Amino acid sequence: VVRHAAVIQVRKRGDHQKFIAKVLCVGLDCDLAILTVEDKKFWEALPRVHLSEELPNLQDEVTVVGYPIGGDNACVTVGVVSRIDMQ
Repeated sequence: VVRHAAVIQVRKRGDHQKFIAKVLCVGLDCDLAILTVEDKKFWEALPRVHLSEELPNLQDEVTVVGYPIGGDNACVTVGVVSRIDMQ
């Protein structure tokens, strides 16, 4: 969705105000983009999310956020790493 975009706008769920977003990283092979918003008003009243720079180990607890196929809302799943398959 962001691959050829000239402008990216995001909004918080339930809010109609849009904010300009900047692409930090794109993973075309997994259809994923990490975005940021420089406007400090966007971040007001939002909790911080801490991202790890390392791969998890077996049995580490992880939280996964994504959009299930056919879904319109983000889905959050918490679990443990039961297998690591490196290719």
